[in-house]
Amino acid sequence: MNNMSMQHNNNTVQTKKMILVISHVIPYPPSAGNEIRIMNMMKWLQDKGFGIVFLFNHETVSNERRKVLDLLFEKVHFINDNYGDELSKHFVNKNFKKKVIREVKNLFKMLAPHLFSKILISSKIKQRFASDRLIQLTKILYTQYKPFAVLTEYIFTTPCFKVIPEGVLKIVDTHDMFSRKKKEVLKYGINDTLYCKEKEERYFLLQADIVIAIQSHEACLFKKLVPERTVITVGIDFNVSNNINHSTIPGNVLVVGSDNKLNIHGFYEFYKQAWPKIKEACPWAILSIVGKLSNNVNAKDQDIRLIGWTDNLDQEYNQAAVVINPTVAGTGLKIKSVEAICRGKALVSTPNGIEGINSMDEGYPYIVANNWKSFANEVINLIKSDDKRIIMQQRAMIYAKEHFVSEKVYEQLKYVLQF
Repeated sequence: MNNMSMQHNNNTVQTKKMILVISHVIPYPPSAGNEIRIMNMMKWLQDKGFGIVFLFNHETVSNERRKVLDLLFEKVHFINDNYGDELSKHFVNKNFKKKVIREVKNLFKMLAPHLFSKILISSKIKQRFASDRLIQLTKILYTQYKPFAVLTEYIFTTPCFKVIPEGVLKIVDTHDMFSRKKKEVLKYGINDTLYCKEKEERYFLLQADIVIAIQSHEACLFKKLVPERTVITVGIDFNVSNNINHSTIPGNVLVVGSDNKLNIHGFYEFYKQAWPKIKEACPWAILSIVGKLSNNVNAKDQDIRLIGWTDNLDQEYNQAAVVINPTVAGTGLKIKSVEAICRGKALVSTPNGIEGINSMDEGYPYIVANNWKSFANEVINLIKSDDKRIIMQQRAMIYAKEHFVSEKVYEQLKYVLQF
């Protein structure tokens, strides 16, 4: 278990500089990329002396899991916890507002029924990130803890800032730029109900004082979208490998991913268009699939290892000759690409999979392929050439030590927190 807050007791709540974090993502135990990133950031904040109070926009979890969360953070609250009369007295009469919204919806539904259906679904999903109950709980917990700052995960939670007084630092951790999804996701036929137009995304961002972008390209785009706000970049930090691992299994190609639609889509494109070419050139090659992605793979291939979620991710990376990121669509930072680089592995990726991971003077810390034929050829070359693979591993480690250590990743956040 992580020991970052194992000495937890109620007295620390009153003595530490507190940060209230509002999130629908429960970051422990971390399995998906967003969970790992949130958990790493929280650990860094705690290491710097801040106390973390979590308000989870999530139904309560098992008693065992909650006990662990209580040990990891100063205080943990869930939206469905019993707050008694303290919550009910904060609500106001919203009948008039509801009536107006209902009439507008009826008009929209009559004029454009098909478009209305999509917009309504998207709107309902977005509203869950900042329900009336969550907003009022934010107000209650602010009053209770008087935090130095309030941090929301994802832009759709920023309406909670409306109940936070002026002078309290309001930070939104964006993870993705949702107004990019039309170009980067929808055009591939992948439905994403969280797509925003720029005007809508700007509205959410303006609720915050500080906007955290997950990678440099999106930071530039956010600065153009909300020039009135301070935009900083905070990626993800990892422990970086110091030595090249020589316990690889020859021909072992590793892909790590969660079960989101973008990962599934990218994997099957790779499997259909690149994997047959790789097998033809390297009959001994095997494909190892780690994470929830493997639950969605139905391929009947004796050379595919469906590993699923594992406690021993180190072993899977150590045994990988090549790591791939076949994701062709999406925004944000591809955590699995960062992790492969930090583990000193030879990475082959699509252009989308390495967005935000800039080059260095010594050469790229990855190989990028612009089409599936090229992708297959690059994997084949790494499988067949130990020398080329080792060169890429060395580049990866050099790059990671410069860009993905905590001092570098959190440099701008440290500045805005003024310590």
